[in-house]
Amino acid sequence: MNTKHIPEEKNRFSDAVNYVCSILESAGCSSASLLDISDCITDRSYLMPEHATHALIFTVPYLSKAAQKADGNLSVYAAPRDYHIFFAELFKNIKSRTEKIFPEFSINGFSDHSPINEVKAAVCADLGVLGDNHLLITPDYGSYVFIGEIFFSSGEEEYGKVSHTTAEITSAREKKSKRLSGCLHCGRCIKACPSPNKCLSAITQKKGKLSDTEAELISNTKSVWGCDICQKVCPMNHDIKLSEISFFSEKLSFNITLSELEDMSDRDFSERAYAWRGKNTIERNLRITDKNK
Repeated sequence: MNTKHIPEEKNRFSDAVNYVCSILESAGCSSASLLDISDCITDRSYLMPEHATHALIFTVPYLSKAAQKADGNLSVYAAPRDYHIFFAELFKNIKSRTEKIFPEFSINGFSDHSPINEVKAAVCADLGVLGDNHLLITPDYGSYVFIGEIFFSSGEEEYGKVSHTTAEITSAREKKSKRLSGCLHCGRCIKACPSPNKCLSAITQKKGKLSDTEAELISNTKSVWGCDICQKVCPMNHDIKLSEISFFSEKLSFNITLSELEDMSDRDFSERAYAWRGKNTIERNLRITDKNK
């Protein structure tokens, strides 16, 4: 795992950060970098852990070998079980183990529903660049990564600042990042997007009745959950590494039918990424694509 901007000073805080990094590495995470909370953009202040001083931003690659050439009606991120299950188990492990050894720190993990803007934090932390499709693009795994954060909270003032400021991180990125200096701005993702004004992925997840235009988009693309078009055409996603995390290679389902949805048990359905919207939403999308057939 690539680590960046981890404190070099030998103290309890740096020991705790490195300990968490070792757990992340054993879980298959691809990179991690530490930010001061002041360098993060807070989107949901009500979720921010009390006395949080730092956020360890990390990436989790999810594109498996089997998913690389898949062409189903589900986005590849939704092919395995819900990635929130992976993060929940990871955070539980990190919190229990770290707080036992370092009781002076409170450890809290987030992914997706986070106190901070995850993509901008990851870019600031030098884990990748921002693509024109608004996704984080990493050097090794392209945009096929999830972003997570581990927040460290402590009342000790000595842990108030990390060694590297945002300006120093930016300078280091400009000097050292040779392979990935920025988005190519080739325009392929924009040209290929079937719905540049409103993301198709968001439309497939929308509850209730769809407009005729929205329904037509689902019908034409045959996508019932999510969209990978901008990722597939991105040249920065060519020749990337594949995830070796077993979670994302197991219980894969790239395509779902109405009969499969109807026969799916509540437990199996609850383990899928589209479960949070309920069966009605994905059933509606399936009926739209079936009507097209």
